[in-house]
Amino acid sequence: MMRLVVAACLAAGCLAVASASGADPDPATTNPALAEALFREGKQLAGAGDFERACPKLADSHRLDPGGGTVLALAHCYEAGGRLASAWAAFNDAIAFAQRDGRGDRETEARARLAAIEPRLCWIELTVSTPPLDLELRHDGQPVPRSAWASRLPVDPGAHRFEARAGGRKPWRVSVQVAEEGATVAVRVPALEVSSPAVAAVPRRRERPPSVHRDSASASHQWGWSALAGGVAAMSVGAYFGVLALSDDRKADEACSGARCDDRAAVDRSERAARLATLSTLAFGVGITSVAAGGALLALTPSRTPSNVGLHISGGFQ
Repeated sequence: MMRLVVAACLAAGCLAVASASGADPDPATTNPALAEALFREGKQLAGAGDFERACPKLADSHRLDPGGGTVLALAHCYEAGGRLASAWAAFNDAIAFAQRDGRGDRETEARARLAAIEPRLCWIELTVSTPPLDLELRHDGQPVPRSAWASRLPVDPGAHRFEARAGGRKPWRVSVQVAEEGATVAVRVPALEVSSPAVAAVPRRRERPPSVHRDSASASHQWGWSALAGGVAAMSVGAYFGVLALSDDRKADEACSGARCDDRAAVDRSERAARLATLSTLAFGVGITSVAAGGALLALTPSRTPSNVGLHISGGFQ
């Protein structure tokens, strides 16, 4: 009985097995009025030969209000539409309803159709190799119970897709075509390959460019140019004081031509000329020293050529 239930579920999506066993329908999922409307529409479409539209309506009607008459009509619809495995499952369901309801006529009809269908059924012979504990197997999107992994599954003619998944393993999938009535197609689910661990992309640490030498050279250049500029400025001040000293000294000599000078203004001018001459000498000394020091710094420090800059950029982005 369990094998029958498993096969019926796989072939037709479990057509109200609970109702067939005599359980009361769930009021939250029943809708007798809508079920009756769908049943009438389904019967009318089936009578017109439109089984593609008729069967889904009869299936929904049976789902909304499970009944022996509805599932029997659905089984006939599946058989007429060529869906023999679905019809086989529905006729088995109809037998259970007929036994529950005491409808021997319906049971006889369903058993007769089962006997006619079974030789024409298509089968998939399923084999699963070394399945891990968490293996999940699906047939056309529906889970296949582990108890059916070494069974022959009745299927409707057409294309069928099998998928297998497990943790830490590569997924597997295959599509098979079942074309002829009575055909058996073997599907072997292999041992799933272990997936390679994902390698996390670790960003390379960006190294700081070798800036110590560059900063030192830059500071030396700055000090060198500053010393040069300061030396030139000091020499300019010394020249200015020197010109003033010469001017005052000449004017003092003009006012006092002899060894003794009684012109107080000339004496003051002569003394100021001496002071300015001292300042000029000091300024010239500082200027010459600064220019010499700045020139030495610039001469001894490597210049920042384009090639050095290029090396710096390359090193910074490795």
